[in-house]
Amino acid sequence: MTSKGHALSRDALIRTLTAYSGITSEDGLGDGTTLVDSNLIDRNDFISEKTILIMSGDAKDEDKGATAFDNTDGKITLQGTGFNHQIKAGTIFRVLNISSIEIDVANIDTKIGTNTDPAGTSTLFAWLLKLFTQGGQGLVYYGKVTAVDDATHFRAAGLTGFGDAYFADTYRAYVVRDAAGGGVAPQGEMQPCSAYDSTDGIFTHTAFTAGLAVDDEVLLLHERIAEIKDLIDRLGAFTASENLKAILGNLSTTKNLGGILGALDTTDNLKAILGDYTAASTLKAAIDAVALEATLTAIKGAGWTDENLTTIDSLIDTLLTRVTAAVALASVCTEARLAELDAGNIPADTDPKVMGKLQIAATTIDLNQAAATYDLFTGTTQDVVVEKLVIRMPAEAAGGAITSISIQTDDATPQVFIDSTAGDVAKLTSEAQLSWTGAILIDAGTGAKIRLTIAGGAHGSEYICDVIAECRAVVAGGYLA
Repeated sequence: MTSKGHALSRDALIRTLTAYSGITSEDGLGDGTTLVDSNLIDRNDFISEKTILIMSGDAKDEDKGATAFDNTDGKITLQGTGFNHQIKAGTIFRVLNISSIEIDVANIDTKIGTNTDPAGTSTLFAWLLKLFTQGGQGLVYYGKVTAVDDATHFRAAGLTGFGDAYFADTYRAYVVRDAAGGGVAPQGEMQPCSAYDSTDGIFTHTAFTAGLAVDDEVLLLHERIAEIKDLIDRLGAFTASENLKAILGNLSTTKNLGGILGALDTTDNLKAILGDYTAASTLKAAIDAVALEATLTAIKGAGWTDENLTTIDSLIDTLLTRVTAAVALASVCTEARLAELDAGNIPADTDPKVMGKLQIAATTIDLNQAAATYDLFTGTTQDVVVEKLVIRMPAEAAGGAITSISIQTDDATPQVFIDSTAGDVAKLTSEAQLSWTGAILIDAGTGAKIRLTIAGGAHGSEYICDVIAECRAVVAGGYLA
């Protein structure tokens, strides 16, 4: 008679997943966050992060994840607020070989972290902080104020080790966020850094209109970046009605720049004001006196050209593009974080054949068969590693001609799960369970099988046993059929 797989009932599934069944020996805490079983004293911790299912008492059918186990007194501490009722002495409970959703979500949230995690720790937020802190490539650095010495000195522990000369006189401190969240001064202010202590991350700066505070967020901007703000400040703020065209006027009308300056052939016009370019006291003479070319050469060095100025203009455009992209990236990261925390976006991993994922295979076999060897499971598609196997007798003792049973692989050198001594008929009592734990590879390439051998003969009447195996695919797609 061939064996047939079937869906497990709730009770059968609970029995299969049960790592331990016990009865509490004394009352747990009144808030339902602990239970105590003195039979667990001196046992190893096989309980933490497993699920505790209450089988009797006020909290019957409730389950919670176990966060801690104390083997000195047999106390189990539960996740969060615990059960809805106190777990009193005499309560039946089970430890199931599955983790709770609460613990899994807590572990995920721990790995994501929060925006207060310091750079260098292993959370997602900490790595993003490190990326933005060290990703400026010399133009922009982000930091948090960790201490304020006085009105002109602050410390940023995340900005140490650059060398004392790095930030001095070449960077400005821009306060991007007030830690209190009120947007008050010095948020939005910028002051030059005149000195920097690389060891302790101490910045010396011109005083802001209001003092900095711990956790204020600052950007250290290179002078070339900061000068863009200088230029905008000097131009002033333009609105839709207050723009350059509105101020200068439409050059095709009389109320415009031409009208203001006047016609160049009159005595009261721009030419008359500036003077003849051949005269000594003219705009040209004033410009010549400035020695503009010599001044630019002194500032930029010999060899500057119009192309240099064009290159600078191009670099400014490139920089603005990159800053815009960085702002967009920060927005995407924020949206991605919110999406990750949305329970609706957490995928349900329902494919049991994922590499390394725990699988449960179930079948039945009737011991009312002639003495022979019968198939239970076959390794299919990819290799699997079997970690546990259990066979459960029905509600009567085995008998008839049966002398023993055994379970093993069909390899050239069989790997034994349950030998004939463990499977002696004297041990096949009503609802008895024979179990094995370890690691045995089932080679799908050779079609390796797990088989049961009946010794002696048939039971004499139908005698259906449940057989459960826990395994993991070595390569995605492997399973026991």
